[in-house]
Amino acid sequence: MHKFITCLFTLYCMCVLLTGWNISSCLPYQYHYVAEPMTWTEAQTYCRETYTDLATVENIEEMDQLLSTVPSLLDEHFVWIGLYSKIEWKWSDGYTESGDGYRNCVACGAAEMPTSGKWILSDCETKLPFVCYSPPCK
Repeated sequence: MHKFITCLFTLYCMCVLLTGWNISSCLPYQYHYVAEPMTWTEAQTYCRETYTDLATVENIEEMDQLLSTVPSLLDEHFVWIGLYSKIEWKWSDGYTESGDGYRNCVACGAAEMPTSGKWILSDCETKLPFVCYSPPCK
């Protein structure tokens, strides 16, 4: 189990917004919840065109920020995040052929929201709401 170390110092960034000056915590990302359900690939494309990419989480502070981004009253319990895995199925005896229906596949990451934040792998074609990220102050 990974444990994250909390920083002893809080850093602040000065951001210039159209409405004036704003001081915000120096987290590497701003998260943006998108309620429209899409497949993982559609969500990634949307995030890359509109923000930066699907949400990435590198530490506990970012996970807390991600959890606070998603509305607490969701019909869906999972949202797409930027996690994925290419799964290569192998036979334990070393056999290399795979019959129809036993192909390699890609599984995509979803996070259970808004309470636990538990990550799961899911079928990438499932349509879910999702969370994008952008650099701070974008």
